[in-house]
Amino acid sequence: MQHRIESLDGLKFMCAILIMIYHYIAVFSVDLQGVLKIFGLFGVIGDDIFFMLSGFLVQSTYKLKLVENKCTGISFIKKRLIKVYPPFLLSLVLGVIISGISEKLLGEICVLKVSVENIFFSLTMTNDFFSADKSLVHHPFGSGLWFVCSLFFLYCIYYVLIKITKKDDFLLCICILTLIFYGQYIIDIRGNGFISYQMGRSITPFFVGTFVYELKEKVYGLKKIVVFSFFTLIFLSISIVESFGLGDYEKVFRLFVNPIVLLTIIYIKPISLLFSRFSNISRKLSMAVYFTNVNVFHLMRIILKYNKVNINYNNIIFFSLSILIEFFVALIWLVFFDEKIFVKMRNFLGNQTL
Repeated sequence: MQHRIESLDGLKFMCAILIMIYHYIAVFSVDLQGVLKIFGLFGVIGDDIFFMLSGFLVQSTYKLKLVENKCTGISFIKKRLIKVYPPFLLSLVLGVIISGISEKLLGEICVLKVSVENIFFSLTMTNDFFSADKSLVHHPFGSGLWFVCSLFFLYCIYYVLIKITKKDDFLLCICILTLIFYGQYIIDIRGNGFISYQMGRSITPFFVGTFVYELKEKVYGLKKIVVFSFFTLIFLSISIVESFGLGDYEKVFRLFVNPIVLLTIIYIKPISLLFSRFSNISRKLSMAVYFTNVNVFHLMRIILKYNKVNINYNNIIFFSLSILIEFFVALIWLVFFDEKIFVKMRNFLGNQTL
């Protein structure tokens, strides 16, 4: 696929909103009510859709280039790294500063204790492999950044997978399905293994995205609907069996609902047009929201707690004000950093040879 699917930018923005609300709940330890509570519960689904989109888009953009050796492994990883590392680095630095402020003013650890080891593991995106603070969740500073660390690791797995299967699409699909259903169990042992839970849970949605793209490209017309329905029924059945009932809603969403949402937004024209309407700004703003929201909420919490401001974090007015502040910061990030500083950093890094 050579053209950009603009409707997917709208989907990214919707996911960013879900994740932002989820982080608000986590940082302020609140129990939102009504519709907002539903949005909060589905924040994890926003992460899963982001991973699924990443798998879908990397398959559409790089599969043929890698198979035909038009893109080397170093070039592939370098391009992916150049795109995400400048905003990752700034968000990380801000996370370290905010964590230091929290320790100094409140005597509390904010995500991670400020130490040489934790800063090193965060900078190298290896928190999911090693952690100086074993008792803490394997997050880099600016806890939402675990997504970037996991994504970089998934790109490496993807490259190896493509080089092993080469032009054998059937073998590729078998390998992808294996990773979808068993990858997280092979790699993730929830704190007792080499890779942490956060990275383990990202494998399934990422490779669901690559599989959905293969399905989209290989099957056409009515046949496509029949085949897709068949596979979604299989996905749903396995997800139900694995969870011994309908208890594990995350599996149902990863294997059934999320792929349906993705293809619906691509193929159902009215919905596609709706999600495409603000494609350019939503694409850029969604990433700005993603890289800033955790730091903004942590800083607000520290300021309020240090000044002993007694406030109800469940209050809809405070919640709305917090979201508006986050959007304001995201716009500043977009205008002054994303469109200026990060562009220069990417150009500089792109000109460096490895």
